[in-house]
Order: sequence, then structure tokens, then C-alpha cells
Amino acid sequence: MQKENKPTFHHPEVDAFYQYGMDIPQDKVKAILELPRETLVKDMEAILQDAVDRYEYFSGNDNIPFEEMCFPHHALWTLADLNAEEALPTVLNLLRQGEDVPEFWFADAITENIWEELLAIANHKLELLSTLFFEPENSWIIKIQPSIVACQVALHFPERREEVIKWYRNFLERLLLLKDDDRAINGDAISSLVVDLYYINAKELLPEIKKLYERGWVFIGVAGTYEDIAESMEDGIPGHAKRKMRGNIFGKYKYASSNWLYYREPSKPNRKEQIEPNYTSPDFGTVKRTTPKIGRNDPCTCGSGKKYKKCCLNK
Repeated sequence: MQKENKPTFHHPEVDAFYQYGMDIPQDKVKAILELPRETLVKDMEAILQDAVDRYEYFSGNDNIPFEEMCFPHHALWTLADLNAEEALPTVLNLLRQGEDVPEFWFADAITENIWEELLAIANHKLELLSTLFFEPENSWIIKIQPSIVACQVALHFPERREEVIKWYRNFLERLLLLKDDDRAINGDAISSLVVDLYYINAKELLPEIKKLYERGWVFIGVAGTYEDIAESMEDGIPGHAKRKMRGNIFGKYKYASSNWLYYREPSKPNRKEQIEPNYTSPDFGTVKRTTPKIGRNDPCTCGSGKKYKKCCLNK
């Protein structure tokens, strides 16, 4: 039976992270950020470890208010604000707890936003971050985080592109050494990685990308054909490749309190519904395509005479 009590912290001020959701008063957050850095980082690591240690307690108790289960977000955002690279092993430990644990605590944030925290914490530790991909137990969305972070480093800090290309080259060489039946192989993750390479226009790595296709590891429905990737790289970096950042910790609180369903719905949905809308409800109905799907190689509908992928695809 998992314990009910949270850890004992160096700073009692951080207890506020167990009491408030995304609408936590700014003065409390500011007071926490002003605490001594070394012990504050240790407290944040203790919070993330608490999310691992007491996962069964929280996931098995439907009566715990949502606000009292936001502490992993608070801790991760604080570590990102501190650029606490020393805390990366603790962060990775939480993310590698199989599919259920990260999904329970972070839900859609894993696919949408967690790359931003990882970029701040693992900015100069991409090699350590890359271990997530090669661990068989991790879900594909956790596996792809190292590539997302590397891709965004290259896009947000163009002066580091050469460093990122070198990291990708080493990563791909390690990947291609795996056997086809290795449990670390994941088609969704590898396909997404290829898309990231397209995003940074990594022409230097086309030979390695071609080998991924030849091994049958890339899903055409996700990344397109090898010929598509090679030809698209001639068009330069697509406009949507560079992801928008939410900014510092207060920007993240503002984003969450404005966009998470829990804060937009007066009825306050339960933990499982706090981010995702209920797409099966009558209010949403059935989504149907009203116009024919345009293929990447079809003539663009704007009348330019160019292929869709070379014209309005990324607008």
C-alpha cells in the first residue's frame, strides 16, 4: 500500500505545489523561485520522485481534487525555469515509468508541451536525453522527445545546427546498428524522427534516412516516401517547424489556465478529462470531410500550377 503523506522538504514553501492548481497565486511562485537554488532543486526532484512513488495512491483515488495532483507540473516547470540540468536523471526516471505513469500525470502535455521543459533542462545533455528512445518499455511519444528537443534546438538556436546534426548522425548510427527484431525499434517514433530531420532540412543525413526506409522502419503514412523527404528538403525549412514557446513559468501557468479544459469548464471535469475534451459527446458530433483530400503531389488548389507540397501545404 502506497503512503498518503508527501515528502518532507527543505523549504516548507513548496507545500503550496500540493495545494494549488494552475491558478496558484503568483506571489507564492515568486517566493519559491527566490529560495536557495541547490536545496530548491532537491525539493523539486523529491516532488517528481513522489509522483513515481505514489502513482498508485493517486491513480486509485477518485476523490482527490485535481488541484492537489498538479505538483509534478509545478516541479517540472520550476526546474525548467532554473535550467536545472543536474535534475535531468530524476526527470528521465519519471518519464521512463512505462506508458501509464507519465500519461496519468501529464496527459496531453506529453505530446504538446513537455519538449519545452526538456529543452530547458537537457539543453546541453542531448546524449543523456537520447536514452529515452532506446529503452523498449517507453511509449513512442516518450521515445521521440529527444528528437523533438534536438530539432527545436536547431530551429531556435541556428548557431547550434552543426552540433545538432552531429548528434543526429551519432543517434542514427546507433539506431541502424539495431537488429530488426530489437524491442527498441518503434515505427511511429522513427517516422516522427524523419519528419524532424525534414523540419531542420538535414540534407547531410539523407544517406542515413534512406537506410531507415530500406529497413522498413518508416511509416509512409506518417513521413511520406523517401523521395518525398528528399525532394521536400529542397524547399527549405517549413514555416510551421519551429514550435512556439510558452515562455517562463508564469507563461506556462497562463497557458494552462486559459487552455486546459478543467479551467474552461464550469463543471470541473475529473482528472482524466482535465485536458482532453469529450469528443464522443453529442456537442461534438461526427466530424466529416466536406472537401476532397489534397495529395502532396497534386496540383495546388490556389491555381499557381505548382504541386501542393511546394505551394500552400505549409501555409
